[in-house]
Amino acid sequence: DTIERYLYENKILYDSPIVKWVEERRNGRRFALNDHLRGYVYAQLSNNRTWSYLEPHLPEIDEIFCNYEVKSIINKLDFVGHDYFISRVKAIKCGNRGINQQMQALRENINVFNRLIDEHGSLDEFVTSQPFIEIIGMLSDPGSHYKLRSLGKRLTAEYLRNVGIDCPKPDLHMCRLFGGKRLGISSKDEASYSEVFQAIAEMSEKTGYSQARIDNILWSYCAKGYGEVCSSEAKCKECVIQDYCKKGEK
Repeated sequence: DTIERYLYENKILYDSPIVKWVEERRNGRRFALNDHLRGYVYAQLSNNRTWSYLEPHLPEIDEIFCNYEVKSIINKLDFVGHDYFISRVKAIKCGNRGINQQMQALRENINVFNRLIDEHGSLDEFVTSQPFIEIIGMLSDPGSHYKLRSLGKRLTAEYLRNVGIDCPKPDLHMCRLFGGKRLGISSKDEASYSEVFQAIAEMSEKTGYSQARIDNILWSYCAKGYGEVCSSEAKCKECVIQDYCKKGEK
């Protein structure tokens, strides 16, 4: 509550659609294939990019990817190739250092989605068939039959969040925040993915907040363009949770 109140008062809490999507899923929403493709593309493009820069370009990104209509995307790949998507994304300065590999993997990953639909009836049935940690492993582990190319555990978690699955994204902000030099959940400088998952699950259990909401509060506190308090260069004098931190000035 302390961090959330600070962010609200300073108008720097990110109004995350993910929190809304999680609530919508809890209330019975089913996410269609185009929703899953949108979530997958957003996750890919977020790789090593500042989200506050990407977000204003989301309508353009939606248009580039044919509003996530599978047949239209496949037609683009058939007739103009993956370079079409690379050049269009770069033209609006939303690329990243892995954009070439990501777009080269687009067709193959759509094939994985189609295989999952054949086997489970829909992607929604698949992503809700097991705990999210198991689904993340199935989609990201190198030896998995369902491995999505160019998607590791962190970005796979982001994809699942984008379709309303209630889980955190163990990105650099979260791993550093829970690390040994900050909140001290981990003995290492950066917490592991599993330590982040466990810490936020425990916080969710204690507070009744969704994991997505907790993740958004903590992420907003750290991220560039939002709080920027507990970032790589911690602003300890501005921090409202110094009493819980190993780094903060007492």
